[in-house]
Amino acid sequence: MQRQEEPKGCLIAILKLFGVLPSGDTDKGDGADELPYRRKDYLLSKAERAFFETLQKAVGNRCLIFAKVRLADLLFIRRGTERRQSYFNRIRSKHIDFVLCDRDAVRPLLAIELDDSSHNRPDRKQRDTFVDSALAAAELPILHVKARADYDGEELARAIEEKIKAQRKDAK
Repeated sequence: MQRQEEPKGCLIAILKLFGVLPSGDTDKGDGADELPYRRKDYLLSKAERAFFETLQKAVGNRCLIFAKVRLADLLFIRRGTERRQSYFNRIRSKHIDFVLCDRDAVRPLLAIELDDSSHNRPDRKQRDTFVDSALAAAELPILHVKARADYDGEELARAIEEKIKAQRKDAK
């Protein structure tokens, strides 16, 4: 089996330089070309971690908690939808801070966004409005929680239960 020759030319070199094309065969798996990826020290910021602790206590073992879930992993677009790729592009790079799922089917029950001061920016408000609308269209409720130094677990548990109950009523 002959190895295909790598394309040559000025444009190819420029595309490789800017990372548009790979500079070589990086799928060999032999370690010849070291990949630049490194593990992050933390998945959650300090604020997210503090909230996560309270969230765990609030839901106990009634729900599974997932952090930093891509919107594209929560929603889908039906085949045959006009401009399907365009709709997908709008959700593929966005994520939800936390998602509560049913323990048995791992079915999403509630999206939770931890709103810090960045959510006051006009671009972030626009993003939040879109995400809220997309989740509403998919009948997945969202709970916005204002970021703060500490959280009341009982208050959080009540807010979660209210959102989930309201969704169940609307689904009937």
